[in-house]
Order: sequence, then C-alpha cells, then structure tokens
Amino acid sequence: MKSFLTSTVALMAATSAIATDTPLGGWTPASNTTDAATAYYAAVAANNLPSSNTQPICVTNFTSASTQVVSGTNYKINLVGCPVADIKSAAAGCTCSAAATPFTVTVYQRLTGTPLVTLVAPGANVADSPGLMVGAFSKP
Repeated sequence: MKSFLTSTVALMAATSAIATDTPLGGWTPASNTTDAATAYYAAVAANNLPSSNTQPICVTNFTSASTQVVSGTNYKINLVGCPVADIKSAAAGCTCSAAATPFTVTVYQRLTGTPLVTLVAPGANVADSPGLMVGAFSKP
C-alpha cells in the first residue's frame, strides 16, 4: 500500500510540474527554427498570405520561433528581412536590396493542407493583433 501511495504522489507531482511549464494553448519556445522556416516558405510558395494586411518578406535570418498547438500548429517567428514587391521575391534564397529589419510573422500550419501566413508585423516579439485575425473585432 505504501508503494502505491508513494507512486501516486510522485505521479501527481510530476504531472503538476509538467502542467505548469506551459499554459494550455500558450506559446512554447521552439528548440530550433527549422520547422517554422519550412512552414513559412511553404506558405510563400503557395501564395498563402492574406493580401489585405500582409506584405511578403524576403527573410535573411530566422532568429527564433515559438509554437502553439491548436487544431494544427501556430508558429510565431522572429526574423530579419525586408519587404518585397511580390511573392516570388520572398522565396527561399532571396536577397534584400534594402536594409533588413526585424519582423514578427505568424504562420498557421493546418492539420492538412498548406500553411497560411496570418500576421506580418514590423519589429521583434510583436504581440498577436486581434484586429488582424479572421473574425475578430477591430477598434473603432
């Protein structure tokens, strides 16, 4: 009985420690930027950028990424790059003709299908903007 009780307490403590590391639905730092970069370039190749609020970015460096598990995966990517005139100029291996600056890009990797860029904002570590999300309310 003592062994069972000890095991149960240890399991509860381990579960509690794991559960407090990352809030449910919260962002978790990615160990590398490879998956995020792959998702970004797949969205660019498929021209999956919302035209109303997004300018293509030629990326010179992926600096960091975070992931959020939803019905798929959201990637919040901090990168350095420059805005370009068209989607073809944002393909992997592109070069910036202007000075590269920091941007925050969010990419939604669906469970099936190609990824979708949902936010491009100037600056590093930009918070999610409800005004740019589909179905969100905007400020008057």
